Amino acid sequence: MGHILCLVISSRDLLRRTKIGNAKTLTRWHRQGLIPEPIIGTHPNGRGKMAYWQDSVLERCRKILALKNEGHSLVAISTMLDMEKSDEFQAKLEAGIKLGERLNTQVVKLSDNRKVTLEEFLLSTIYSHVKRQLPAGDLLDTLAERIRKADLLKLMLLKFQQGYHPCLAFNAREIKLVLDVQISILMSETGENSAPLILVPLGPVLRHAYQLLGEQYPFKVIYFATPRVIREEKGELIEYGVLTMGGRFKLNTRDARTYGSDPGIEIVGVKADE
Repeated sequence: MGHILCLVISSRDLLRRTKIGNAKTLTRWHRQGLIPEPIIGTHPNGRGKMAYWQDSVLERCRKILALKNEGHSLVAISTMLDMEKSDEFQAKLEAGIKLGERLNTQVVKLSDNRKVTLEEFLLSTIYSHVKRQLPAGDLLDTLAERIRKADLLKLMLLKFQQGYHPCLAFNAREIKLVLDVQISILMSETGENSAPLILVPLGPVLRHAYQLLGEQYPFKVIYFATPRVIREEKGELIEYGVLTMGGRFKLNTRDARTYGSDPGIEIVGVKADE
């Protein structure tokens, strides 16, 4: 089954912004594994087809061109890009390990002179925020244990460190960490028989925790949610930007993109860990 990412760039825009001579170059790079496979959709004028690419391909193409200008062959460039991707993955992995070690080794001294681990302190901070919204009961009583069991604190800190804004999503059956950019997708996947879903933005919780620790908040959000919707119109999938106006919203028809009517296409969001 094919996929459409909510953030895409057309071949026409990609060629214009990179100054690549023609689309055959993109096809050749794709066949050599330098860039991912495009999505084939309807041309904006309604006639014919056009290739659409993940927006990350723009920066990828610029990097390929820069390496070519330095005299590297496409084979060498492919190897260099693979090594770079491996290094980035290793850096993220090591960062996650360090954060995980800090959760269990750093000791926090509370106002009453009690000493607890950083993990216990963060769990207590999350609990104090959530209990303002929930009545006492099994869901609230088991919240800390469910967060610990799913190892969500380590993932939360890692996502903050990477520049995302994670949120806690839970109901009577499950608990998970989602990014703010994924919330609309999560809500659209909720079926009629689903249990009520509770969302807790963790940014304010973590800022409050650092204030209590007397430390400077070290994280900066660099990924921001931008509202876009894709709806079916007359058998075609069309993506719109959303204009928000005092609690109301309006579809922005000026930058609408048409993807065609392939029944094998599934609309998905951007993966958080890419």
